[in-house]
Amino acid sequence: MLPGERRYQPVLEIAIPVALAGVMIVGRRITLLVTGLVAAGQLAIAAALGGVTLTHLATPVASFGASAPAGALATATGQTALLYICGSLPLFLGGELARPARTIRRGLTVTYLVTAAVIIAAVAPLAADPAITRAPIPGMAVAERFAGHGFAVAVGVGVAVSVTGVMLVEYLALSRLVGAVTSWPVRRIIIAIGAAVVLVAPLTLINPERIYNDLLTPSLVALWLSQLIVFAVYPRFAARQHHRPLPAWALTAAATAFGVYGLWATIQHASS
Repeated sequence: MLPGERRYQPVLEIAIPVALAGVMIVGRRITLLVTGLVAAGQLAIAAALGGVTLTHLATPVASFGASAPAGALATATGQTALLYICGSLPLFLGGELARPARTIRRGLTVTYLVTAAVIIAAVAPLAADPAITRAPIPGMAVAERFAGHGFAVAVGVGVAVSVTGVMLVEYLALSRLVGAVTSWPVRRIIIAIGAAVVLVAPLTLINPERIYNDLLTPSLVALWLSQLIVFAVYPRFAARQHHRPLPAWALTAAATAFGVYGLWATIQHASS
């Protein structure tokens, strides 16, 4: 999360449970419709921002090259790759699909390709003006400079909606995970999680930056440990599904190494 976004996180943490309550009230169809409209709006803003950057900033071939030392480049690449762990969140909702394997595989593939294209269009030109990347919210800085204040505000709203969407998906994923472990009704779990967050979130308004930093490390450690557990038991799952053992163990080894690196990076950052 960018520094410019952290100040809004406590407010979002209060708003998300309200959104969850709204999901329970309005029903699945309206929720899916609103979610689809929000996703389309996010994609439209990102595409428009990409058009602005491509139009007003040069995109030299060197933008796709490596100018940093190999060690620094490898570290930055690994730490950036850790962000994509959020890509596993849709998998927690697979049990609600009629054909989860096919739907999730196609959905994640198409979404990844479209998102990657839009992000490259918006971000690659920034290599021509590195000062923009040091802004609290680079997208707003680009929009303000080349497209006016109105579009900058739209990009800022898009950033807030994006953060809200990720947090909402995290809550939904957590509710499904707790439901799978405890067999409690999903509605009761969502209400309990929402109530707990509403009670705790106002405390984060006292000192948002410090509380964010204090809670970030244990939450990331818990995230990586939970992922490592899933990675470790995958060969057993593959064996029960009669899959070939070699690909399963190779995938497990790669994923476990990645998870261990994430855990190590989190602990090292906290101690520095």
